[in-house]
Amino acid sequence: MPVFGIDIPKLSKKVLFISEENNIHKLSQYVKEIDPDKKLPLDNIYNYNIQFELSRSHFNPTMRAFVWDYLMDISWFDFENSKYPELRYFEEVIFNIMSYFISTPCFQTSLPGYIYLLSEGILPYEEICFHNFFLIDFSESPVTMEAIRHFRLDVKDSSVRFVFKDYDMSLSETFRVLISKNDFLEFLQQKHSITKIERINHAIYTVLSNL
Repeated sequence: MPVFGIDIPKLSKKVLFISEENNIHKLSQYVKEIDPDKKLPLDNIYNYNIQFELSRSHFNPTMRAFVWDYLMDISWFDFENSKYPELRYFEEVIFNIMSYFISTPCFQTSLPGYIYLLSEGILPYEEICFHNFFLIDFSESPVTMEAIRHFRLDVKDSSVRFVFKDYDMSLSETFRVLISKNDFLEFLQQKHSITKIERINHAIYTVLSNL
């Protein structure tokens, strides 16, 4: 089954800081079919100690199916009418990010390839470029397009971290805020035991703490 990522040598020569060059259709020209068994070149990014691999998930097959259903359950929470509607943007983005770990194979890996170039200092960070590579991997739906605008990347030396701009927090810190909300936990407990919720939240937190 085909897997797609970026042409790293070609993208490394991209013209910088020109809006037309960061147009999503322009950036899609850097996407190509890649070897599905080859590791993404993220080993040198020290905070990615959980490696992205195309041929297997970090989660075992049984847990993977449950995590997918669990994330779907989270998406049904009524964020809009809660006291923290902004977290609907967070939920939308982590749902997509987690698909790197719970989908086999991972069909689109353009964003991790772009992150590699940032970590190596080969490309400087351009926020619209980040947003559009995210959309290339996942979706150009209005919901996703709005959600990713609430995120930026924090690039320091070889460390590249996602930041939720509404709270100025990392993914793991924001997830910790979300799962501390009593009404949100009560919503989850309508379907899952607290033991199962705590176990899966810990697994998700562990992954997010490396991103």
